[in-house]
Amino acid sequence: MPGGFPFGRSVCNVNSPNASANSGAGTSVTGAHNSYGAWTQLVASTAIDACWICIRIQPTQTTSPRALTNIGVGSGGNEIAIFKDLYASGLTFGYSNIDYWLPCSIPAGTRISAQCCQSAAADANNITVILYDGSFTPDGFSGVDSFGVTVGSCSVNDIDPGSSANVKGAWTQIIASTSRDYCGLIYATGQNSTDNFSFAGPGGIDVAIGGSGSEQVILADMGLCKVYSFAATSAYAHFVDVEIPAGTRIAARAQQGNTSSGTRVAGLALYGVYQ
Repeated sequence: MPGGFPFGRSVCNVNSPNASANSGAGTSVTGAHNSYGAWTQLVASTAIDACWICIRIQPTQTTSPRALTNIGVGSGGNEIAIFKDLYASGLTFGYSNIDYWLPCSIPAGTRISAQCCQSAAADANNITVILYDGSFTPDGFSGVDSFGVTVGSCSVNDIDPGSSANVKGAWTQIIASTSRDYCGLIYATGQNSTDNFSFAGPGGIDVAIGGSGSEQVILADMGLCKVYSFAATSAYAHFVDVEIPAGTRIAARAQQGNTSSGTRVAGLALYGVYQ
């Protein structure tokens, strides 16, 4: 008979401890150029046990088209990054944002901080965290690892769809061998490493596992991007609970309508969630 619960993961008791800061934009966190800046406190002490978190990143991007963010827990001077290298890119006037929806295990009373890395200068990101407790089936996840993110250039994986319009290009290796077991993946798209991405829809990205020439698609035709003017960014970065064992090779490929060399290349950030 249809109906009823539980179905799987579910949340309750939402709490948004810093959403009202900075005229509703969250906490402003200044990053360093191609390196992580100092930790900035977002929440002094969480009010609930959190099993899910939404991390909203809105770059001000006065000059930097690309930004990375670490989210950490712990007292001042003892922060531990549990969500690493979260990617955001967009307009030079900061009208874009990306929401990372992530499972977590953050007990009440935890201090949460952020630090940022910017691609061109010491610009700032506006960071908001929204916390959810679990209801019938709470989760317990420890953190997120990034794949292929380069902090020294504040860049992610460049994925070339190739010179044929609306046809999947060649596979690009994201990681040769995962270092641990992952219970899910998160992906986000944005600017490429040379900040000249130009999109002509439709488009999509596949993510696969397996050796070179034997890739098996596990995420198919994921939305490539949301575009304003010259800039590209994902609007949302969702958790997909596909299990990836340690030692797995991961690759990606893309398609879109733009066939011009260089500007057709998209940026892809990929993350593994672990318990």
